[in-house]
Amino acid sequence: MYRSLAATGVVTWRYKSRALAPRHACKGAIAARLIYIKPRPRVLPYSVVVRVTILHWRAAIMSIVVKAEALDKTYQAGEVAVRAVRGANFTIEGGAFVAFVGPSGSGKSTLLNMIGCLDHPTGGKLSVLDTDVTTLDRRAAAEFRGANLGFIFQDFNLIPVLSAAENIEYPLLMVQDWPADKRRARVTELLEAVGMRDQADKRPDQLSGGQKQRVAVARALVANSKLVLADEPTANLDHDTAYRIIELMKKMRSDLGTTFIFSTHDPKIVGEAEVKFTLEDGRLVNSGMSHAQSSQARRA
Repeated sequence: MYRSLAATGVVTWRYKSRALAPRHACKGAIAARLIYIKPRPRVLPYSVVVRVTILHWRAAIMSIVVKAEALDKTYQAGEVAVRAVRGANFTIEGGAFVAFVGPSGSGKSTLLNMIGCLDHPTGGKLSVLDTDVTTLDRRAAAEFRGANLGFIFQDFNLIPVLSAAENIEYPLLMVQDWPADKRRARVTELLEAVGMRDQADKRPDQLSGGQKQRVAVARALVANSKLVLADEPTANLDHDTAYRIIELMKKMRSDLGTTFIFSTHDPKIVGEAEVKFTLEDGRLVNSGMSHAQSSQARRA
């Protein structure tokens, strides 16, 4: 009986010791000297697990998160119509570092605002995270932003009556509804990452421009948003802080597949960007791999 059970692979039996296994013994004696060995669960080799994980991560981030077709934005300035964006066509893949570059007034911030549902196109199509944002009304756009997007504004947009820590916590409390202990831990982590833990209780009017920018960056990253839009995110930062923030963004991209889209003149960010779009007078005049992505492609 014991041999047949073992042969099925359902159970495994063995003698407690060779000395307790005489060649001629009754079944009762053999049974008394046998112990049950639990079958070992089948474990995939480490290399297989790692490969499956990497393939799953790549599939998750290689999907298109932003797609624009003949995108237009026209502002009315009195009797004059100003075309801020003219027929832009582009796609952005998940997990990418993307930079929109160009002179002031070229349409960089306008593009970011339309991708972030802060402004509405006057023509063309725009899909963000598989959602046609051109069809969203004001309420639906706000809900979409809160659930999916993080913002770093050039003029900070901090809430003046809240402390630095409370400004960072705000999206977790009002939009994401995280529990209190999880909120505190995440806020502390971000304060340390941007070098602002010792300024956590200060209000915006007690902070310098660079410190406000650090708080704005931390607030954008705190909720692990799928897409982060940043308008000159390092403009008011010293070199060391800018470097730390870029490294934090790269870690989020690596760990979570977060997509970052920048409007910037900062050569540090342009150098890290994998795709660069150049705008002039509202037109997309150039797009392609940046130096960073070209180097990666050569190494691959």
